[in-house]
Amino acid sequence: MIGLLPFLLIHIVQLNYISMVVFINGVIYHSSYNTAANVYLRYYDMIVNLCFLIWVNIYTTWQPQTLIISILACACFAGNYALASVLEPSITDVVHILLVQFPLSVALYRYQPDPPCVQSFDNLRY
Repeated sequence: MIGLLPFLLIHIVQLNYISMVVFINGVIYHSSYNTAANVYLRYYDMIVNLCFLIWVNIYTTWQPQTLIISILACACFAGNYALASVLEPSITDVVHILLVQFPLSVALYRYQPDPPCVQSFDNLRY
């Protein structure tokens, strides 16, 4: 769960709601090992994170860096997932933290939506 700390820090520093949802979902998923819900939480976590990845890539002004980071992180995630059955769990954990979570947290830290009001729920009109 140490790989989730950058997302918590991003929320604390920037009040970024995406990073808080990523952090909470990650804590819930990683806390559910050895439970029947683990499989469902894994796919829920992956789908939510994929939606946020697409959202950030669409609305960020920090391009093409965000797109490059996203593509490389997704490739590392897929490779790590495919090799999980032959690698030691500690190796896949380190690969996931260093090559997936950390790069995506950097991209999220640099996320500046265009227009800026997209990120804040306070600016929504009903």
